[in-house]
Amino acid sequence: MSRLIIKNIGPLKDVDINLNQINVFIGPQSSGKSTIAKIISFCQWLEKDLIIRQGLDHVDRSLIVQVLIKYHNMADYFSEKSEIHYHGHAIILDYSDSKVQISRTDDFDNARVSKNTYIPAERNVIALPGIATLQWPQFYLRNFLFDWLNIRTKFGREEALNLRNLGVSFYFRESDRENMLILGNGSEIHLDQASSGLQSATPLYVLLNYMTKWIYTHDDDYSYEKYDKVRQGNSRRLSLDEKSIAALIAAVESGDMSNPVLRRLNRLKSAGKAEFSNIVIEEPEQNLFPLTQAGLVYDIIAMIDHSRDTLVLTTHSPFILYALNNCMLAYSTSAKIEREEEQEGPLDLDFSKESWLNPAIVSVWELRDGYIENYDGERNVTIQDSDGLVRGNYFDRVMSNIMSDFNTLVTL
Repeated sequence: MSRLIIKNIGPLKDVDINLNQINVFIGPQSSGKSTIAKIISFCQWLEKDLIIRQGLDHVDRSLIVQVLIKYHNMADYFSEKSEIHYHGHAIILDYSDSKVQISRTDDFDNARVSKNTYIPAERNVIALPGIATLQWPQFYLRNFLFDWLNIRTKFGREEALNLRNLGVSFYFRESDRENMLILGNGSEIHLDQASSGLQSATPLYVLLNYMTKWIYTHDDDYSYEKYDKVRQGNSRRLSLDEKSIAALIAAVESGDMSNPVLRRLNRLKSAGKAEFSNIVIEEPEQNLFPLTQAGLVYDIIAMIDHSRDTLVLTTHSPFILYALNNCMLAYSTSAKIEREEEQEGPLDLDFSKESWLNPAIVSVWELRDGYIENYDGERNVTIQDSDGLVRGNYFDRVMSNIMSDFNTLVTL
C-alpha cells in the first residue's frame, strides 16, 4: 500500500490514509473528492516518470506548480500551509513550506512501470461540435481530449466496442472522422446526437478498454518524449555514456549477445512498457439513471485486472456503493453461490463472476468537512465493516433527512 497525507489543500484540512488497490471516495459537492483524486493521479504519474527516467534531479517546486497545481487547475487551493506526503512503492515525496523533497525507496530499482489515466467528470466535452479544432491551454481536460482523439481511432467498424450494460456499441468512422454508436436494433447514430448519459459513459468505456485490454495486447503508442526518457533512463541504469550506449545498441542489432551487458541492454529495450494500469475516474454516474449506474460499476469492475490494476473512483451517488457492495458480497459468498447453483441452477444476478470483487483490496472513504470520517466520526478510516461491506447505517444516514421530511408530511 501507498500512504498519502494531505493538509490544507482546497477543502481538505487533514487526511492521512493508506491507499488500497481500489479506492472509492464519496461525499457531497466541494468536499474534496476531486482534489484527492488529482493528487493521487499526480503522485502515480510522478512515480512512473521517475522510474522511467531513473533520476530525481528534475523534481523541484516548479514541477509541482506545472504538473500538479497548474495542470489540474488548483492554484487557488494551495497556500504556504499546504502539504503533500506520499510514500509509494518507488518514491517518497514530501511537499511542505512550498519546498519539495524527493527520495527513492528500497524497491526503486525493481519498481514496475505503470500506464496512467485521469478520466474527468467533464467527459461530455468530447461530443461538442468542432472540439478537436479548438485551442486548449495545458491542463487535464486538454490531455483527456487528446487521449480520446487518439484512442478512439483504435476502434473501427470491425473492432466496434460493446458498451456492455448500456446496450450499444461504439466505433470510429475513419471516412469522415465521426464517432458512431450502434444501437440495439442495429441502427446507427452520431455520438453527439446521443443522450448526455451516453456521451459521458462512452469515452469512459473506450479509455477503460484501452487501459485494461488494448495496451496489453498491442504495441503501445510510444511518443518521442517517452522514448527519450526510456533511453536516458537505460543509460543511467547501466552507468554508461551516450557513445557506449550507441556502441552497445549496434552490437545488439548485429546479433552479438556474448556480453552480459548487451543482454541486459536488450532486456531494457522494453523498460518503458506498462506492466499495470493506474486508473482514476471522476463521477462515473454522471447523467445516468440509478439502475444504469449500477450496471456501469459492474462493467468497470469486470474490465479491470484485479491482480494488476489500481482504481480510484469519486462519486456522489449511493447507488455506486450499492453496486460495489453487490460485487464484494458475491465474492465473499462465492462458495454458497456455487452450492446454490449446483442445486437450483444459475442465480438471477445482473452481473457476472467477472465483477466479483475481493473486499480486502477495496477501501471506501467518506469525505466530510475537510476530513475522512466514518459513521461514528473516527477519522482516516473507511466506512466499511469488518467484512469490507458498506452497511445500512451509512445508507440510513444518507437518506434520513429526506425521509424525515416525508414522514413529517405524511403524518399531517
